[in-house]
Amino acid sequence: MLGKHLRLKQTLKRGGGLEHVPLESEDAVVAPGDEEFDREWLGRVIDLAMQRLAAERPQYSLAVTRCTIGGEPQAEVAAELGCSVQTIKNWVSRGKAKLDEFLRREVWRYSSSLDEFEAEVALLERLLPDR
Repeated sequence: MLGKHLRLKQTLKRGGGLEHVPLESEDAVVAPGDEEFDREWLGRVIDLAMQRLAAERPQYSLAVTRCTIGGEPQAEVAAELGCSVQTIKNWVSRGKAKLDEFLRREVWRYSSSLDEFEAEVALLERLLPDR
């Protein structure tokens, strides 16, 4: 028990032993690969939003997946599903709106403040300009 206590006492906290450099400082360096991290994070958030769309609105998910992501013609998907092209257009439109809502909700879950949320949404908009 004493050994465990001593080990815990000697462990460094996150960033322990490193000099703190404020981001506003000229010495602050952006770690390489941040854009790669942002894209991976974005992919994860999109996956979560798509899973939620599939669970809550499967027809919207199908239309968005096949027509928007897969590039299939809406008329072809409509004929295969036995519905009108207008129905598919509505599903795609509503699906995109729901995805936008779900993306924002996922970002909100990961954000610790309104400012952070707004910064992350701005990042989303930069990475997904034609949402």
